[in-house]
Amino acid sequence: MLCHADTGGFYRETALLDNRALGLMLSRRMCCTGAPAQRTLWPNAALWLYLVSMQVVRAKVLGFCPGVRRAVKLAEDSASLGGPLYVLGQLVHNPRVSANLAALGVRSIERPEDLPTGGPPARVIIRSHGVTPAVREQLEAAGAQVVDATCPRVAANQKLAAQYASKGYLVIIAGDRGHGETLGLAGYAPGSVIISTAHEAQGLALSDHCIVLAQTTMSESEFSAILHVLRQRQPDVVDG
Repeated sequence: MLCHADTGGFYRETALLDNRALGLMLSRRMCCTGAPAQRTLWPNAALWLYLVSMQVVRAKVLGFCPGVRRAVKLAEDSASLGGPLYVLGQLVHNPRVSANLAALGVRSIERPEDLPTGGPPARVIIRSHGVTPAVREQLEAAGAQVVDATCPRVAANQKLAAQYASKGYLVIIAGDRGHGETLGLAGYAPGSVIISTAHEAQGLALSDHCIVLAQTTMSESEFSAILHVLRQRQPDVVDG
């Protein structure tokens, strides 16, 4: 299951600027400094000419993916309840948002063992990447109240991985083998393998029954290339 994601952290889209309008706006700004226009504009003429010819392109996708938006909202809502609140890992790769959450009292830990002992029960947010069942069990054993912010698409893949692994399928995970999402997903399917490229798919030992699941942020072209190689070798590979 694939989804388009971008963790740039911009909540509002920016409009495309016409190059001439941009140049005019900047030239006026240069002239409005209190100094004579000719003395202000001409030293910046090279910059002005460059900006006039510069093309401003807006990205097709801006802002958080739905899973990250949901995780941030859960963190903000949980912080409003008071009490010790932690997030396992980094909730979002955006310094400004991370700083805002820290100001609300959301602290980060890397492992369940990092939870302080002896204080009031803490709440721990599982980020959108999800975690392995073993990590969740560790948090609950430590007495933490789990706030599950796992992306629904990731959770769906976790369910599929566990379901097919229980049937004896080889679960192949296409994605970044060091990423939290793929590591968490692998925890639901003992014996699963993580591959990142079509070249790796070419050399993978396959079983009679295989399913391939994609990291949700993997590009469709990368996943299609991997699936194509796998199905050339084993036509019955299930596309999860």
